[in-house]
Amino acid sequence: MLKSEEQWRCIREMMNSMVSSNTTQVLLPTAIGQIMDSTGKLYKIRILLDSGSQSNFIKSSLCKKLKLPVQSINASISGLAQASSLVHSKCDVEVHANQSPFKLQLFFCLVLDEITGSVPGIRTLPSKSPNDIDLLLGASTLFNILCIGQVCLGSNLPVLQKNRFGWVVSGPVGYQQDSRVQCHLSCTEELPDQLNKFWELEHYPSTKALSSEEKACESHYLQNTKRNSDGRFVVSIPFKASVELLGYADDVAVIVLAKGVDEIECKIEMAIREIKKWLQNNHLELCEEKTEVILLSSKKNTSHRDLNAMGRVITPKPKIKYQGVWLDSKLTFAAHIKETHAPAGE
Repeated sequence: MLKSEEQWRCIREMMNSMVSSNTTQVLLPTAIGQIMDSTGKLYKIRILLDSGSQSNFIKSSLCKKLKLPVQSINASISGLAQASSLVHSKCDVEVHANQSPFKLQLFFCLVLDEITGSVPGIRTLPSKSPNDIDLLLGASTLFNILCIGQVCLGSNLPVLQKNRFGWVVSGPVGYQQDSRVQCHLSCTEELPDQLNKFWELEHYPSTKALSSEEKACESHYLQNTKRNSDGRFVVSIPFKASVELLGYADDVAVIVLAKGVDEIECKIEMAIREIKKWLQNNHLELCEEKTEVILLSSKKNTSHRDLNAMGRVITPKPKIKYQGVWLDSKLTFAAHIKETHAPAGE
């Protein structure tokens, strides 16, 4: 059932929102350790202890920096609200403590581009400024590194917990950050407008947009095409307006003609030499009477080859030349004429 315009307006107004946050901040447990690269050298890293994770994670940038061997896998991990992400690689790492000989072997550490944001998330703490997390230790490893020793600082204050890497601080902070008020406005178009635009995408214009050349062709056809009394269509071939811009082929013709004359003179000299050679060898004699030579091409010669069976000789078709310019280059729609009208015999 379609909703009325007032109902759509109400739905649109419900998109406005304002968020006012004034909550107490909580510190996550982070530790400082060392990790071994492919050559056995140790590098200092920041570790996040997370009992809510089943797996251990490491940043891909750290793997590239340490040149750790990585194996390809296809795994899916899910978090809060069933939000899932894909993991394509894993590696084995060795983690060492700073102040003790303790070391930890992680044989299945998933590689992610980012593990979490900067921790701790409170920039006003006097201890350490927020920084990136390089390694996350999940529940499979976390409780193996915890030690006996815990200090409670008081109500609504963090707790100090001893572990193999030293002491970690975790829990609520005794003061609140500055209050933040965020206003959000999301304006979306009404459903009828969206449906109208959807159908407009499926609608094709009834008239096609023609280019200037297509318009000129259409106009020439309407003005110069007619039908005579015999029922034949009489058309007029359109020429380009500025024929002079095409240039003239006189210079080219002179060069071609000179080349042809040189070839003819060369052939004449060769023929004269051959005739003189035949005269010297008594292969021919001068005939004073005018005779007509008839070539019987159907007659078999000494090589037993029929001249009529030599195949068809195809000569190139001469182009029509008009005032020093090839006629084809003067036509406005020459390409279209060649496609729609083929000469007889082709």
